[in-house]
Amino acid sequence: MIVKRFVICPISILLINSLQGFYALYRNLFYRLAKEEQAWNADVEYPSFGYSTWSWITPKGQEHEAARAFYNSWLSFSTAKDFAWTEQYNLSEAPDRRVRR
Repeated sequence: MIVKRFVICPISILLINSLQGFYALYRNLFYRLAKEEQAWNADVEYPSFGYSTWSWITPKGQEHEAARAFYNSWLSFSTAKDFAWTEQYNLSEAPDRRVRR
């Protein structure tokens, strides 16, 4: 499972700005999620997870480098992916309306 790998990380790397650090780890995770969503809905653009040096709010013209932009975007997240393949039964093959419900 993709998320499990990102959840379990040693405490010693939590605030390091290295290639293996906290910000790189979650920046890569949200980048992958954004790319998967864009495959289903190309109209949606998601901001980067960012870096430890990013401020909450930045001056005009640099909004894409603000932590606030990231949280505003992902807090209202709703997937565009289709998960019909996970359904146990194909409701369109049900014999009547009562069974379909």
